[in-house]
Amino acid sequence: MNSESPASVQSLGSPVVLQTTDSEDLDLVQKIKSGRSDEAFARLMKKYQKRVYWLVRRTIFDHYDADEVTQQVFINLYEKIHLFREDSKFYTWLYRIVSNQVLQFLRAQKVRSWVGLDAVLSVKKADHPDASEVLVQSEWEEKLQKTIATLPARQRLVFNMRYHDELSYDEIAEILGTSVGGLKANYFHAVAKVKEVMKNENM
Repeated sequence: MNSESPASVQSLGSPVVLQTTDSEDLDLVQKIKSGRSDEAFARLMKKYQKRVYWLVRRTIFDHYDADEVTQQVFINLYEKIHLFREDSKFYTWLYRIVSNQVLQFLRAQKVRSWVGLDAVLSVKKADHPDASEVLVQSEWEEKLQKTIATLPARQRLVFNMRYHDELSYDEIAEILGTSVGGLKANYFHAVAKVKEVMKNENM
């Protein structure tokens, strides 16, 4: 866990970081661009679908909404893949599409504190192939997830990127197209709110 995580905030499992072999992704992207798209895109989707889903689910919480947003991410990916500059990292570019889609959904739905607890805590072992990433339904984690659900959309996304995915400020800035200073402010505001709630609840 990075040193700037809240002192009272514990880990909720291994971060889902989009690490991959750049050369493999580049080969698939080139095949898609050249018109050999069906098989290559299917392979790319199979490779990233579960990881993208959990990146979305951790911010949106509800399974059905997360599944819908994930589908839209891959529709956007298919439509925009010709815009991918092959001198950059594919996973960073894909993460940008995921982030934009999540923010668009949250703003459209005006998701804040009304997110239901059942949705927040509905991640079960049966839903996820990696038990290390299952959110254990403890009292502490229940409070943390409810707190995260009340954060403004951008703060919630930045918090998850930094705290759960352990991305650097430079990586997040590149993904969101913002300044490092601005996103640091978003992260620290989110951390302050989480710490305040935890302290008030004696967690």
